[in-house]
Amino acid sequence: MAESATSEEGAGRLSRLQEELQRLRQEERRVEEQIARLQAELSRSRGRERERLQVARSATLPALQVERRRLRAEIFRLEQEIRTCREQPQG
Repeated sequence: MAESATSEEGAGRLSRLQEELQRLRQEERRVEEQIARLQAELSRSRGRERERLQVARSATLPALQVERRRLRAEIFRLEQEIRTCREQPQG
């Protein structure tokens, strides 16, 4: 009985970790899309618009890159935790 409860707890934990991983991957995609959009706008722009976008990019791009690195680190951590959960003997 205790083994069954432990197995269920492990499965529940694994499910929660996988949901969190999926959420983080979606967030990472959103950040990457923002970075790509910002870079594309800059490459298409000319003159004063280009100057304005360069200023916006200089403020926004580093923050987005930091967020992307944070998300990747968290994704890596969760993937390791999920791997550990799967490798643990089940009851």
